Amino acid sequence: MGCRIFQYISTVSIAFVLILALLSSGCTDKEKTEEETVIGTVLYVENDNGTYIIQAENGTRYVPVNLDEEYQIDGMVVGFRGITLENNSVAESLGIPIEIHYIGTYVPPGANATIKLEKQSP
Repeated sequence: MGCRIFQYISTVSIAFVLILALLSSGCTDKEKTEEETVIGTVLYVENDNGTYIIQAENGTRYVPVNLDEEYQIDGMVVGFRGITLENNSVAESLGIPIEIHYIGTYVPPGANATIKLEKQSP
């Protein structure tokens, strides 16, 4: 039983390293070289329409223009990659407009789980 757990943890660790290497390489898409993975918390902001923002660990606030419903959960911790936009339709006080290209739920490393980013549909 202990050997099976060790094999699972090793597999997860290897997969995590490969995913990070792939994400940091920028692949062949020139646009991705401008992206970096950001860890943040999804927050619901009550305003006229109700808006979801993502507050990064460093305090920067992002306003995703294409956040899937499955990630519209107040308090959910996510990892995401995207391109910031110049968009006057988002109030500056809410944060930086961003088009998310990859997103996934995040579990801290000590919890024996990893982040898996999924491609966000346009």
